Amino acid sequence: MSVCEKVTDLAAVRAALPKRPADANKATFGRVLLVCGSDGMRGCAALAVLGALRCGAGLVTLASTRAVIDTVSAAVFEATYLDRAAGDLFAVAAKASAVGYGCGLGQSAEVGETLRRLLDTPGAPLVIDADGLNALAAAPGVLRQAARPVVLTPHPLEFARLCGKSVAAIQADRAAAAAAFAKAYFNPAVGGVLLLKGAGTVITDGETVLCNPTSPRAARATRSAAWSAPFSPRGQSRSTPRCLPPTSTVLRASAPPRSTPTTACWRGMSQPLPPKCCAKSQNKFPILQKGVRHAV
Repeated sequence: MSVCEKVTDLAAVRAALPKRPADANKATFGRVLLVCGSDGMRGCAALAVLGALRCGAGLVTLASTRAVIDTVSAAVFEATYLDRAAGDLFAVAAKASAVGYGCGLGQSAEVGETLRRLLDTPGAPLVIDADGLNALAAAPGVLRQAARPVVLTPHPLEFARLCGKSVAAIQADRAAAAAAFAKAYFNPAVGGVLLLKGAGTVITDGETVLCNPTSPRAARATRSAAWSAPFSPRGQSRSTPRCLPPTSTVLRASAPPRSTPTTACWRGMSQPLPPKCCAKSQNKFPILQKGVRHAV
C-alpha cells in the first residue's frame, strides 16, 4: 500500500482531468444516468442533476418518480427525465457512460433488488451513495461478483454499516479502514474505488490511498455538491446555471469587479439579466464579487 498522499494542488487535479477538445459537442462528454429521489426527498435528485451538469457531463438523465421529475424539470431544463414506473431503466443504463444510484431512494426492498441487478449487469461505472449504500450494507459481499466498476461514497456512519464496525473504530484510522475494505470487497476483474467522506476525505482502490484535507465548510446538506466544482482552463465548454454570468462576463482575478453583469445566457437568450436575477446571483455566489473565476 502506498503512503497516503494529500491532494491539495489544483494543478494536479486539472492534470488528472481529460482535455476538452474545441470541436466537442454534448455527445463527446458522455451520458450520465442518475437513479435518485423519491416523493419525500426531491432536493437530492436536483442536486445530483446539477452536480453532473456542473462537472461537465454532456447528457444527464434523471430516473425518478413522476412527482420528483415534475419538481426538478421545472428548474433544470438541460437534463432529460425518465419515469421509473413507466420507462425501461436498464435499457437506459446500458447506454450510459456512468450511473449514479441511491440518493433519496428510500429503503424499500425494490431499492436493493434494482441495485443487485445493476451490479450483476456489465456496463459503465456505478456510483453508489446514500440509500444505495444502506441497501448494500445488508450484503456487501455482492461487490466481489460485481460485473462493472463500482464507486462507493459513504460518510462514516454509512461506512460503519458496510464494515460492521463502530464509527469510532472507523474514525480511529480512516485510511487503513477504507483501504482494507476496498481490498477485501472490490472485484479485481472490474475494479472499484471507495471515497470515505468526512474530515480528511480518503480515496482508495485498496492499493493507492489519497487523502484530501477537506474543509469543515463542506459538511452540510446543501447545494455544495452542485456548485463546488473544479476550475477549468479558460474557454472550455461547460453547463452554465441560469442567473450565473457566462465565461465572457465572469470576473477575472486581475480585473476589477463589475457592478452588474451585462449579458448572460438566460433562458437560452443573450440579453441583459433582470435586476432580481442579478441580485440573486450575487447573493448566492459571493465568489463573483471577489474577482475570482468560478467555472468548471
